[in-house]
Amino acid sequence: MNISTLWTGVIGGPLIWLVYLQVNYMLVPWACHSGHKGVLLLVAAITLIITAGTGVVAWRAWNWSGPTDETEEGGPMGRSRFMALTGIGVAALITLLVVASFIPIVVYQACD
Repeated sequence: MNISTLWTGVIGGPLIWLVYLQVNYMLVPWACHSGHKGVLLLVAAITLIITAGTGVVAWRAWNWSGPTDETEEGGPMGRSRFMALTGIGVAALITLLVVASFIPIVVYQACD
């Protein structure tokens, strides 16, 4: 098990979400001025796919380490399972945050 795979599941989603927030923050003045909010939706859709991908990476790491929820055994396998399960949970939460961020983009106009 590659340690970067485990860390991708744990911190990949939050880092992608932070970049997403910054990119949308930079694009809002342009979207307001032009009246096109499609770019904001496109960025959100790309972010949704990438954050869901970090969950898939964590899920595959969990399957590789033995798909069980027992993380109390010592050694590298127990730590790998714990990090993989944590990555699945974090990715699910971040994916939910990205889905929630779709709501204001869809409901409101670009300048609201």
